[in-house]
Amino acid sequence: MANQRMTMRAPDRFRFRPPHLALDRETRWCLLRAFGPAHQPVEREPLDPSRVLAVAAPLSAGARIAARIPLAVLQAELGPDAARQLLITQALTQAVTSRILNVAREVATCLESLGARGALLKGTALVATGTADAASRSITDLDVLVTSETAQELQRILRERGFTPWDVPPTEHHAVPLSRGKSDMIELHSALLGVRLNPGDRWADLPALEAAGRIVPLVGWPASIVVPDRDVMLAHILVHGLAQHGLSPDKYPLARMLQDLVDLGFQGIGDRDLERVGAMIADDVSIRELRATRDLCAALVAGDPSLPRVEASDATLLLRHVLAGALDPPYTQALRLRSIAEFPSSGVRGAIRMLTGAIWLTRGQVDVIYGPQRSWAGYALLRLWRPFDLVRRAIRYALAARALNRSTQPHTKPPE
Repeated sequence: MANQRMTMRAPDRFRFRPPHLALDRETRWCLLRAFGPAHQPVEREPLDPSRVLAVAAPLSAGARIAARIPLAVLQAELGPDAARQLLITQALTQAVTSRILNVAREVATCLESLGARGALLKGTALVATGTADAASRSITDLDVLVTSETAQELQRILRERGFTPWDVPPTEHHAVPLSRGKSDMIELHSALLGVRLNPGDRWADLPALEAAGRIVPLVGWPASIVVPDRDVMLAHILVHGLAQHGLSPDKYPLARMLQDLVDLGFQGIGDRDLERVGAMIADDVSIRELRATRDLCAALVAGDPSLPRVEASDATLLLRHVLAGALDPPYTQALRLRSIAEFPSSGVRGAIRMLTGAIWLTRGQVDVIYGPQRSWAGYALLRLWRPFDLVRRAIRYALAARALNRSTQPHTKPPE
């Protein structure tokens, strides 16, 4: 079935059709300082410090900029107040990330007591391996890949340590999240969403990675914790960003995906290696999208001043999508229907499970979507209202998508 999906999908598919976007000085400065050579001078025209901060936050770039650029340079280019705000963002990022790493070590101890093993994923894996700096890479939760059997036992031990399961349904690829307080959140994954080690395989799980020799031990950590190898990490980051959240960039800043890829050296990967990584996610991400992502990473790292002006480039289209997804709310609303329809799933059963979870809400989902209710009657009424609300939202999203399509259509001069 997977092979059929691969042959049916056009090899040059490119899903992003962003609006035309004028790159202002402040946005350009954020990109250059987050990705370009740290010693490279930037435009000398005055910047609006408040605008810089307003752009850096949704791009998840503030801490990265503060970690890369000397304080004296930040003060000279932004002024002392804005430079101090970036330093505060960096300090908060380091504190939260360090806390998540401590939770990861706690999970490692729990796994050790079970005689089991788990693999750190995404941002935690990057920081734990030293690929990313704890002061520049924000991490909001701990993602750990374990077997389904281990997940059940691990959840029991974590509940004894004060973690509480969320009142939300599990997904196809991870169990119900757990949290302790406001900052310690754990997602126990049973598979890497969208990653297949071979065509036609199920999504890769921990036993499959172990059997294929695709895991790497972590220096200074217990043997109960490992990470996927570089190719698998790249594939997972790419499919997570481009396929899972590519059309819902308001839920995950795609600039963070670019930062992770740059830290892993994706900008320098050759065509043969690109195809090898792409083969693991070919059901959900096209080779054209991978090339555009690599070219964008390379241009950003080089501080390429011509990139935003090359309208026909896939890399430029992707950059515009990344920026509009973070800075243009009407654009993200126009993508909602496509994001639901194209969300990766394992097939019809997975799609039905996702749809059911969206229609019949748990109490916890009601709290998140509509806010806590005062009585059971409020929850019951909102559950009954939910299908009608979804139709209402779908109409609103369709109208937004129609307006976007009209605005992005090329304008032709009528015949005289």
